[in-house]
Amino acid sequence: MRAVGLEPLEPYPGSNAKWMARHTVCQEVVNPTFHSVMTAGAICPHCAVSGFKPALPAEVYLITDPARDVHKVGIGGLQSNRLQIWHKKGWSLYRTRRFEVGADAYLVEQRTLQWLRKDKGLPPYLAFEDGWTETVDGDAIDLPSLWAQIEEISRDIVAQHGFRLSE
Repeated sequence: MRAVGLEPLEPYPGSNAKWMARHTVCQEVVNPTFHSVMTAGAICPHCAVSGFKPALPAEVYLITDPARDVHKVGIGGLQSNRLQIWHKKGWSLYRTRRFEVGADAYLVEQRTLQWLRKDKGLPPYLAFEDGWTETVDGDAIDLPSLWAQIEEISRDIVAQHGFRLSE
C-alpha cells in the first residue's frame, strides 16, 4: 500500500475487503481492496487519469503554459492523445520519460507531486480546471529543476522495482 502512496488507516482486512487508506498526495481517504492495489496499482479515484492502464507502457510528461507561467506534471499511455489535447489548450511539451510499466509512471508522477506539495511547499497553481491538481507556479520552480527531480525519482522507482526506462 505504501509503495503506491496509500497510508493504511486500519489493520489489514483481507485481500478482497475494502481497506481504508489515505492517499499521501491528495490526502483524500480511499477504500481499495488489497487485491485491486496489487493488480491495478491502486490509482486514487480523486487523482485518476481516465482510461490509464497501469500494466501497459506509459510516459510521464512535463508541460508548460507560457501565457500563464504554469507547469504541469502528468502521465499517459503511449497510445493516448492526452498531449495533443493539452497542446490544443495552449500547453507546450517540455519533456517526456517513457516506462515499460505504466504503474511506474504513475508512481513517478505521484512522488513528484508529493515532492512539490510537501517538500517544496508549493500548492497547485491553477484552481478547479482540468488537471489543476498537477500544476505548479512557473515562478516558483523552473522547468529544468522540475525535470531533474522527475528524472531522479524515475531512477529511484526503476531501482526499487527492477523495471527499465524505455528509450
